[in-house]
Amino acid sequence: MTMILTHNLIFFIASIIVAVAAMFVALEYIVKIQQSSKSQPENIFYGALSLGLGIWCAQFYGLLALEFPYFVAFNVVPTLMALLVAVFLSGIALWVFSKDFPPALRLGVFSACAVMAISASHFVEVFVFNSCVIKQSLLPVVLSIFFCALLVSASVWFMFAAASFKKGLGRAKQLIASVGMGLAIIANYSLDFTWASFVTDDGARSDLTVSADVIAIGISIASVLLFIVACKLLIKRPVVSIAGVCLLVFGAEFSIGIVASAFTFIDEEIVRSLLRASILAVLLIPVWKRMYADGKSLDKSRRRAETVLASIGDGVLVTDPKGEIEYLNPVAEQLTGWNRENVQGKQLNTAFHLWDQLSGQPVNDPIDLCLQEKLRRNHTVQAILRNRHRQASPIEITASAIQSDNKNEGNILVFRDISAKHRARKALDQDIEGRKALNDLLHIRSTEISIDELLSKALALITSVSWMDIHRGGIFLMDRRRQLLHLRVHENFTSETQSLCEKVQLGQCLCGRAAMQKELVFSPTVDERHEITYEGMGPHGNYNIPIILDNVVLGVIVLYLKDNHSKRQQEVEFLGNMASALGILIDLNRKSDKIQKLAYFDKLTKLANRAFLLKHFKRVVSKAKRNNKQFAVLFLDLDKFKAINDTLGHHVGDEILIRVARRLEACVRKDDFVARLGGDEFVILLSGARKPGSSSFDSAQNIAQKILDSIREPFVIDDHDLTIGTSIGVAVYPINGSKLETLLQNADAAMYHAKEQGRNNFQFYSERMNELLLHRLQLETELHKAAEKGFLSVYYQPQVDMESDVIVSAEALLRWNDPVMGVIQPSEFIPIAEESDLIIQLGEWVLDQVCLQLKKWKRAEQYPQIRKIAINVSLKEMQQSEFASGVAAILRRHEINPDMIEFEVSESALADDSRVIYENMMELHAIGIKLALDDFGIVYSSLGRLKDFPVDSIKIDRSFVKDMTSNKSDATIAKAIVAMAHSMKIKVLAEGVETPSQLKYLNKYGCDLFQGYYCAPALKGEDFVKFCQKRKNANKKNIVRLSEV
Repeated sequence: MTMILTHNLIFFIASIIVAVAAMFVALEYIVKIQQSSKSQPENIFYGALSLGLGIWCAQFYGLLALEFPYFVAFNVVPTLMALLVAVFLSGIALWVFSKDFPPALRLGVFSACAVMAISASHFVEVFVFNSCVIKQSLLPVVLSIFFCALLVSASVWFMFAAASFKKGLGRAKQLIASVGMGLAIIANYSLDFTWASFVTDDGARSDLTVSADVIAIGISIASVLLFIVACKLLIKRPVVSIAGVCLLVFGAEFSIGIVASAFTFIDEEIVRSLLRASILAVLLIPVWKRMYADGKSLDKSRRRAETVLASIGDGVLVTDPKGEIEYLNPVAEQLTGWNRENVQGKQLNTAFHLWDQLSGQPVNDPIDLCLQEKLRRNHTVQAILRNRHRQASPIEITASAIQSDNKNEGNILVFRDISAKHRARKALDQDIEGRKALNDLLHIRSTEISIDELLSKALALITSVSWMDIHRGGIFLMDRRRQLLHLRVHENFTSETQSLCEKVQLGQCLCGRAAMQKELVFSPTVDERHEITYEGMGPHGNYNIPIILDNVVLGVIVLYLKDNHSKRQQEVEFLGNMASALGILIDLNRKSDKIQKLAYFDKLTKLANRAFLLKHFKRVVSKAKRNNKQFAVLFLDLDKFKAINDTLGHHVGDEILIRVARRLEACVRKDDFVARLGGDEFVILLSGARKPGSSSFDSAQNIAQKILDSIREPFVIDDHDLTIGTSIGVAVYPINGSKLETLLQNADAAMYHAKEQGRNNFQFYSERMNELLLHRLQLETELHKAAEKGFLSVYYQPQVDMESDVIVSAEALLRWNDPVMGVIQPSEFIPIAEESDLIIQLGEWVLDQVCLQLKKWKRAEQYPQIRKIAINVSLKEMQQSEFASGVAAILRRHEINPDMIEFEVSESALADDSRVIYENMMELHAIGIKLALDDFGIVYSSLGRLKDFPVDSIKIDRSFVKDMTSNKSDATIAKAIVAMAHSMKIKVLAEGVETPSQLKYLNKYGCDLFQGYYCAPALKGEDFVKFCQKRKNANKKNIVRLSEV
C-alpha cells in the first residue's frame, strides 16, 4: 500500500543548519590542508570526519522529518553503511585535494568524490526503513544527482576562484560556499524523496532494527563528534567553533526531546539544564586555559621588553594618547633627572623641557616637533634638553606614534645625549680651520715676495682663526749678531706699543723669554713677567711662540687674547705648526738661491740633478726644433766603482765621484750639459751634434773617447793609486727618441751593450740591439727545453790549495750545447735564467746531477780525493722560503753527506735586506753545507754585514785577477780583500788565474786557493777523475796540463 507522507518542518530546518555548519567546518580543514604540508594525515582525517558526519546527519535529519502513519523502525546495517560510505568517500576527496595535481584535475576529482559521497550515502539510506519500501523513478534520481553535482561544483569553484587559498579565505565567501554545499546535500535527498513512493511491505521486515528515537540519539552523538572536530580550531578559528556549537546544540536539543518523549519518567527540563551546563563547561575550559597561557606569555613579554629597554644606550620615553608619561627607561631617567615613579601620569611638558637649537626658544610639544621635522627634513631632530636640575644637554630625538588597528595608542620618544658628538664636531671644525690656515701659509710663494710681506700674510692667517679670539698680534725677527728681537709686522698695535716693543732684549718680557728658552711662553693675564708696560695697558692673556728652524731661533710670534684665557693643547699645537711652517718660509725667503741649488744640483758633485736635466732638456729640444738640429745623449756608468767603494770605504768612493764630475766637465764644451742621476751614473747632453753624415757625429765620438781616456787616468786618494773605467751609451735626438725618458732608456741599453763588449768603451744605440733582444727571447724559450732534451751538462773545474798545490775541491759549472745554436756560453744564458723562475729549476737540476756524479764516482771506485763540490746558487733561489729544506731533502734522497757540498752565493745576497736569505744561509750552515761568497768586490754591499752571515770562504772576482799584475788598483783591491777575509778567519779563493805571475801575486798576498785555466778548464766528470789522478801521480813542481789527460 502506497503511503502519503507529510514533513516535519523543524527537522527539515535542522537538517539544513547541520549541513551548512558541517560544510563550514570541513572547508576550514580544506584550507588548512592547502596552506601547510605539516600534519596532513590529521587534517585529512578530521576533514573527512566533519564532511562525512555532516552529510550523514543532514540526510538522517531529513528522514526523521518524514511523518509515517505508523511506527517505522530503521535497519541498523544500512544506517551504519550510509555513515561509513559518507566518511570514506569524503576522505578520498580530501586526499585527492592534498596532492600536487594540476588545479583543474584536483578540483574536478574533489567535486566528483564529494558528489559521490553525498549520493552514495543517500542511496544507501533508501534501504534503512523496516517494513517500508521506497520506489524511485529514474528522472528524479538523475535530477537529484545533477543538482547536487551542480551545487557542489559551483561552491568549490566559487571558493577557489574567489581568493587564493594559500592566503586563506574570507569568512563571507567561505560561508557562501558552505551554504552551497549544504544545499547540495538537501537537494540530493529532497528531490529524490519528493517523487518517490513509500509502499508498505511486510516482507521487508528485519530483526536488526532500531527506532527513530535511537536514530535521533545517534545523530546527536554524530553532532557531538562534529563539535569536537570543530573545537580543534577553537582558539585560532572562533567562527568555526561557533559552527560546532550550533551542531552540538541542535543535536542535543533534538535528542533530549525525543528521549523525553520515549521515556516519560525523565524530567525534560532538568536534563536540558544539566546538558547546557556541561556545554558551557566544555566551552569555557579551553578558553580559560588559553587566557591563562596568554596572561603568562604577556607578563613574560613585558618583563623582557623592560629588560631590553633598560639595556639600550638611548633614552626611551612612552606616553599615552593624551600625552601623559607612562614609562621611562634608566637612560631617560638619567638624562631628564626624573624617576619613573615621580613622572608617571604627568604631562610630557612638565618633565621634558626642550629648547630649539637655533632660536633658543622653548618647544611646547616635542612630539609634534619631532614628527613634523622628521616628515619635512627626513632626519633626526636635534634640540636642547633641560633636565630637572636645569642642566642643558644637546640631544637627538626620534618620535613616532604607537599604532594599533589604525588607532593611536600613544607615542614613543627615543633620544640620546650628543654632547660628546658636539664637542668632537666643534674640535673637528676648529682643526679644519687651523689646517686651512696652515695650508694657506704653506702655499705662500715666499721666494717671490719680501720678508715683511711674508710675515704680514702669516700674521693675518693666524689672527683670522675664529676659535682663538685673538685681539692683536705681532711678529719679531731675531738679530743674532746683536741678540735682539726686532718688531717687523703687527696688527692693532698702538703707536706706544710699537715704540716700546721695537727692540726687545733676549730674556726681557715674555717674547724675550720665549726666544731665549726656545719654547712657548703663555700668560693668562698680565703678571710680573710683563717687564715692558705702559699706562693704560689693559689686562690680557698672551701667547709667545718662538720661530725655530734647525734649533736656531729666527723670531717670535706674539698674540694678545682676552683676559684669563685658558691655555688649550689644540691652540699650542696649531701655533707650533704655524711657527714651524713660518720658520721654513723665512729661511726659504732668505736663501732662495741656495734652495734653487738644492732643488736642481747634486749635493756631492755640484752637478745638475735629474730635475734640472729634465728642465734643461726641454730648452734644448725647443732650440733643436727651431733650428732643425740634432743632439746626442751620453749615458755613463763607472766600471769597478762599487768594488772600490765597498773595500776602501764610502769616503774614497765619494772623492772619486767628485773628481769624475770635474773631469767630465773638462771634457765637454761650454754649451754641453753634465748631470748626475745617482750612484755612479752620469748623463751628458751634447748640444752641438748635427745631422747624420756630418762631422757632428764624429764630434760626439771624439768627446766620448776623450771621456774614456780621461776617466782611465789613475786617481790618487789616501795613498791609493786607483784606476777605474766607464762604459758609455749614446742615443741621438730625434732619431732614437723625442722624449728624455726614451733617449735615456736607449742610451742605457747602448751602455749595457758596451759593458757586454768588455767595458771601458762606448756604443751608439742601433736597431740591431732589438735583434739582440729577439735572440735573447729565443734563448729563453729553448732553455726551458734544454734539460729535458739532454742539451745541458755539468762540468767540474779543479780548485787548488796554494800551499800544497793539491786539488782539494771543484766547482760545478753548467754547460749548454745546442745542436742548432751550438755551444752557448753561461754568461749568455745564466742572466736570462736568473730573470725568470727557470733559475730555480736549473739549480735543483744541477744539485741533483752533482749528487748523481758523486754516487757514480763512489760506485766505480774512482772517487777523487776532494773535500767538496762547489755549486753556484742564485739570489732568487736564496729568496725561496723552503730552499734549505728542499736542498736537505735532495741530499737525503741521494744519501750524500752535506760536508761534500759548498754553495757559492752572490755577494748581492748580503746587500739584500731579506730575512728569508739570512734564515736559509743559517739553516744550510747548520746542516753542514759550506757557504762561499762569489764574485766578491763587484757588488755594492756593506762589509760590516759580512760578519753577520755564516760565510766559510770568499772568491775574488776574475776582473781583479786579470789586470792585477799591471793595474795597481786591482792589486790593491785584491790585497785588501785577502787581508780583510783573513782578519775574519775566512778563506779566500781567486778565480780566473791564467798566468804564473798572477799566481805569484796571489801567493804573496796570502790567498788560500785558486782556480782557472792555469790549472785546468772545466772538465766532464770522467775527465775530471783522470786529471786528478794524473796530477796526483806527477811531480808537484810540474803542473799537469789538460793535453796530458
